[in-house]
Amino acid sequence: MFKKDIVSVLVFSALMSGCGDSAKSTPEKTNQIPTIAAEFSPITEKSSVNLSIVASDDDRIASYLWEQVSGTPLAFTGGDSDTIAFEVPAITQDSVVEFKITVTDSEGLSASIISPVKIERIEALYSIVGKVVGNGFNNVDITATVGEELATSTIDDSGLFSLMLAVDDDVDVDKTVTIKAGSIDTFQLVALYPSITTFALADGLSPVSNGVQSKGVKVKSSRAAENQQSSPTVSISAVSTALFGLLSAANGGKTPINTSEMQLFESQINPDLIIEAAAVVNIVLSSEQKLLDEGMDLVSTITNPAAYNALVVKIEAIDPNSISDAVEKIILNPDYAVALTPENIAPIYYQTTAVAPTFVARSGARYEFKQEGIGKNVSSYENDQFDWTVSNNTIKLDYSQYEGNGSTSF
Repeated sequence: MFKKDIVSVLVFSALMSGCGDSAKSTPEKTNQIPTIAAEFSPITEKSSVNLSIVASDDDRIASYLWEQVSGTPLAFTGGDSDTIAFEVPAITQDSVVEFKITVTDSEGLSASIISPVKIERIEALYSIVGKVVGNGFNNVDITATVGEELATSTIDDSGLFSLMLAVDDDVDVDKTVTIKAGSIDTFQLVALYPSITTFALADGLSPVSNGVQSKGVKVKSSRAAENQQSSPTVSISAVSTALFGLLSAANGGKTPINTSEMQLFESQINPDLIIEAAAVVNIVLSSEQKLLDEGMDLVSTITNPAAYNALVVKIEAIDPNSISDAVEKIILNPDYAVALTPENIAPIYYQTTAVAPTFVARSGARYEFKQEGIGKNVSSYENDQFDWTVSNNTIKLDYSQYEGNGSTSF
């Protein structure tokens, strides 16, 4: 028989146990911070853009805040929503902007993320292919520049090269293009072209040339559809270097920067002087003696009239016939010019000189050539007939059968 107090304790314990079970309940839900997904594809300059994020929360998103934290300042709208809109400004180089996006839920918890956006410029890719004529220029660097744009590649074992030059759509297409082979610390050969439009747009071509990638790889300009012909073959040689130096000399030592300047100064240069300067370039390149003055490189010497004339005197003091011999080699070398034949002689040639330095006005003569070997020399002072023949890349004129006497050639 149980004692009464023992029964009371058991009953009380059972009641307390029951109360404990009824107190157990589901824990209160803890608010979670919002999550944000913000990954943006590259955008293009001068375009209208919308950028959107995806935010989620276990309750409700109460607010959005967009802040630009780096890059070119952008004037955007929608900074209090999940999407902003803005006009992308013009740029000259690809760049990156960054946005800090903060999302806050209905209970005041916030999350932030910083996400970058790449802005790509609009550019066209030009193909430049050619050959360097001259010893010692195989497997060296070659560069092409127009304004601030630059492309670099390597000349192969045969002297051949190809470049892909990326040019911003805001660059003036009438700016001259400078192509340099070799290093200024040793010797350089140079060529100057009057405009980037000399070369073909390379839409769809690989931006990698001889294993070297040029500065840009995009072709988004509408101009890419305007010109798909093959680029002309560029020749970098003693002749092109001589012309570059003489053009710069005529421009006060500065490289002509646009088509008009180049045409103006080229019209003032005697073609015979170009060949002579080219001969001097080849002599310097092949000589075992140090012919250049201390501190002067080859191109700057050609550009400086005083330095060039001193170099000519030095070369002729060593060998009086060296320059004339080098001129003859250039004339006979098919790498420097297309071989002349009677069939490809133009019907009219002009041989002119400037009336005075910096003058556009010219004086000189016009030579008319007929295929039967008869021609006419027309100038301000005479109108003479001649017979003509082609030999060793030289047009020889014979006046002896007519009113004039003797012969000449050019």
